[in-house]
Order: sequence, then structure tokens, then C-alpha cells
Amino acid sequence: MDNSLFEKNAYKGFDLIDVQDIPDCSSKGIFLRHRKTGLEVFHLLNDDKENLFAYAFRTPPESSNGAPHIIEHSVLCGSEKYPLKDPFVHLINQSVKTFLNAMTFPDKTVYPGSSVSETDYFNLMATYGDAVFFPTLRKEIFLQEGHHLEADSNGNVSMQGVVYNEMKGSYSSFNSVSIDAVVGAVLPDTVYALDSGGDPEEIQKITYEQFKDFHKKYYSPDNCLIFLYGNIPTEKQLDFLQEKILDRLESRFTYNVRNIKDKIDSILASEKVKPFDSLVSVRKTGPLSTGDTSDSTVVLSWLIGKSSDIMSVAECIFLSELLCGHDGAPLLKALVESGLGQDIAPICGIDSEMYNMIFTIGLRGVKDKDTAAVKELIFSKLKEIYAKGLSDEDIESAYMGVDFSNREIKRSNGPYSLVLMRRALKCWCY
Repeated sequence: MDNSLFEKNAYKGFDLIDVQDIPDCSSKGIFLRHRKTGLEVFHLLNDDKENLFAYAFRTPPESSNGAPHIIEHSVLCGSEKYPLKDPFVHLINQSVKTFLNAMTFPDKTVYPGSSVSETDYFNLMATYGDAVFFPTLRKEIFLQEGHHLEADSNGNVSMQGVVYNEMKGSYSSFNSVSIDAVVGAVLPDTVYALDSGGDPEEIQKITYEQFKDFHKKYYSPDNCLIFLYGNIPTEKQLDFLQEKILDRLESRFTYNVRNIKDKIDSILASEKVKPFDSLVSVRKTGPLSTGDTSDSTVVLSWLIGKSSDIMSVAECIFLSELLCGHDGAPLLKALVESGLGQDIAPICGIDSEMYNMIFTIGLRGVKDKDTAAVKELIFSKLKEIYAKGLSDEDIESAYMGVDFSNREIKRSNGPYSLVLMRRALKCWCY
């Protein structure tokens, strides 16, 4: 690495915000901001030859019409320099990538790619950069990915669309619907009560103009966070980004740097997020999964803090492991042995992917007559744990479980760097 980056606290058009050694992942963390556009870059520089990049945008939904999700699909269907019908398919077939995809989260959209070939890596970075900042967004793409009417050979008309059909599948999954119900109940009147993926009923209502406006509003460099990982020098990647993306953006637009981030902060940190005056009960219906009965899933959920507070996150993860991290954990064991349900609920533990963290615990396969008993059991067990405390053995076991999980390096549908990317984005986005 060029020492001038550290000595001058800048590199060409980028200001160096911070540099830290990060021994947990054998990396040096380098955090920069592009002076003219406000685009931010965080590089975990290390010896790994499997390099990864990710373009991330904070995209809080404004309704459940699926705009973030439809755009995630659509930007990969042709761009200024790659005006093909589907450049993403060409990349998949011709690249030696180790990962290439896009992901819509409740409040952000991320476009990661990785490769062990430097030439291939930069080709992927250029193609994705062109896709997110300079997509064609033709109306036929919107109709294909969003929604359109289609007649079959018998003249029967139906609603179709890639995202529309994908979300119909999601809404037929009990687990998916139940997770949305919990988040909506704990965080009502916030962006998290909306569906960034899209409610099929609402997807049918989004217009082409709303679709384009959402991209214009959120896909700007001052709302872009670029995560980098691997052994390619930081300066080389910054030079590449400047030449392929930032020079083009600078020549076309003038940016009010930081303004959009302040606006999104105020949206996510809504004053409406506050404790309830008393316990709130919510009952929702959902589709049955194969093999399930019509019995209920009963869960209790707590709003427990902000995911941008790293100490609070660490404490909550440890406490969740202590209470319900394994079959012998006291709260989980009490629920399983109670006989009040068939098994632990599919939603269990900490959700820290949002601005506010949620802790959830409960049972599935509960008879209606036992719903109140599940609630009483959870509260009584928590009171007992609070009064009596926990054994040193339980605490040591939880500590070792969290420590092992934090240190474990494994591939799961992609490189381990995806795990580090998601960890970084949790605090960075907020």
C-alpha cells in the first residue's frame, strides 16, 4: 500500500476517514469518502486472493409496492455500457466468479460479487457499477420484472411478473408471513412494517413513474456504500472506481453531499419507535406449510435496542445464546419440555438486520386453549432466571458458543467475506 494514503489522509479524490487493524479477521480496515460525491468505501485489506466487492444502497420502502425489489431485478437487465437484454445471465455464464447476486433487505439493497481472478473481479465490478448507476430501466423491463397482464392460449388473462410471482411464493410460506407479522407488530408505523420485497396486492399498483423515481431518489453515490474485501490494493480499486464510475457521475450531476443520508437517518430513527404502554397482543392468519396442522404459532417479541450500538448488539447476542441458544438453554428447555406445542417457533432469537433489534421466542403447534399458557410460561421462566441467576457453567457455555460462532470461517452459498460484509453494513447503514 502507498504510504501517502496514511501520511496525507487522502488519496486523489478520496478523504481517508479512518484506518484500523482488525485482528478478528486478519485485516486492515480502511474507511474513505469520495470528496465530490459523498460515496463511501470500506476495505478489509488482507492476504485473501478471493476478493469481494459490494455496492450497497439504503433503500427504505415508501410502501409495500415492491419498488426496492423490482429495481434490484431491473438494474441487472441492461445498462448504458451493457445494453443487452440480460447482462447478468452473460456474466453468470462467462465469469469465473465465486459469487454474484443481488439482495433486497428491509431497508437496504446490496449487489455483491467475488472472484479469485483479478481481471474477472474488475470486470464484475465495472458491470455492476454501470448497472446500479446507469441502468436503462426501459418500460418493458419494468413490466417484465414488476407486473403485467398476460393471456394464455385459451384467452384467460392473469397477472404476471418476475417479482410479482416470486412474492406470491413468499406469501405462501408460513415462516415468511409470520416473520413479517412479528416485525410489523413490534415496529408499527415504521418502514419495517412495510414489505420491501413487495406485497403481491400492492405490487399490482406500482406505476412506471414511481419505479423510476425510486431509483433516482436512492441510487445516487452519496447514498452508496462500497464494501471491499481481499488482497487487491486499495489504491488500485479506488483508481478503477474513479475511472469507470465516479468520473462519469461527476460530469453529469452536482451532489448535495450527506443530505440524503440525513434524510434516511430520520426515516429509520423514527420517533414512533418507542416502548408500548402495556403488553400488545396481535393475532394474524397465515398459510399452512406442508405437514403443518391448523394449530397456532405463539411468540413473544421485545424491542431491545439499536443495531448501530455494537456493545448493545454483543450483549443481546450473548443473552439470546444464554436463554435459548441450544437445547439445554433454560428458556428453550422450559418451552420444549412444557408440552404446550410441537416445537420451537421458526422465529427464535435476535434479529439485528434492522435499525432496531428484536428478540423473539415461542412455540409452534400450540392449541388455542394453550396460547395464554405459553405467554405465562415465558414470563414466569424469565422472572425465575432473573431471581435465581444462572450457573457459571451456563454462562461459560454461552460464551464459548458465541465466541466459536464469531470465529468460525465457513462457506455458505458463497465466500465467508459475505458474512463480514453483512456485519459491516449493520452499523454502517445507520
